[in-house]
Amino acid sequence: MGRRGLAIVLFGSLLGACGPKSPREQIEGRGQSVASWAATAVMIGRTWLQGDVPTVYAQKTLRSAGTQVTSARTSLERSARGEPLALAAIDRYGRLARLLARMAAAVGTDDRAAVARLLAQLPEEAQSIRALRRQSQSGG
Repeated sequence: MGRRGLAIVLFGSLLGACGPKSPREQIEGRGQSVASWAATAVMIGRTWLQGDVPTVYAQKTLRSAGTQVTSARTSLERSARGEPLALAAIDRYGRLARLLARMAAAVGTDDRAAVARLLAQLPEEAQSIRALRRQSQSGG
């Protein structure tokens, strides 16, 4: 293969590397971030309930977490192509985003009982998201 042919092959592979990620690649990459935001929400919820962080900080952090999770969900929706694993992740990301929004609202109204109830749901959501990420890595 001559220089020109090699250049074309390299250019094509670079374009492929820069192109949109597959749903599985997104679940693998973004799933870590989404799970981290869920863990952050657990930490913020617990410390807010203990009175160790200000309400404004807790509410702002929970809103940021929800925004980031929603962004991951929207990105995955664009490339899902009906793939069952992607659809499951979209559902889970949406559930988590709604949970985070409800938590932020409950913090804002100083509803400690609601925050405690919502906080109890976060570990299950995070576990489900980590399981989807593991599935995307294993190809299953």
